[in-house]
Amino acid sequence: MIHPARYQDASLTESIRAMVLRNDVDDLRGQLQAAQERPDQSLYLHNITHKVGIVCGDSDNWNPPELHQRMHEALVNSQLEIIADCGHMAPMEKPDEVNALLLRWLRA
Repeated sequence: MIHPARYQDASLTESIRAMVLRNDVDDLRGQLQAAQERPDQSLYLHNITHKVGIVCGDSDNWNPPELHQRMHEALVNSQLEIIADCGHMAPMEKPDEVNALLLRWLRA
């Protein structure tokens, strides 16, 4: 879920663990089931005309950059930002970079 360089980051891994443990097993089961069984909505992306910002870690193994690239290509008006040395938990792994992107997009 996180970049390999962060595996030994006790503060980060404890924060993620605490976040996960705030939910019960049924919540997790429901999230996983929804992710596996939900209908593919990518066919509708071309209908979205407002600006869309997409952020992805370059080492995201849960939703790899290739998936984000396909969303970016299907959207009419999107910007894709891939954060270096980052896994799936970009806001927790690289909060300063994610916040800088959000501020830049909001100012635009």
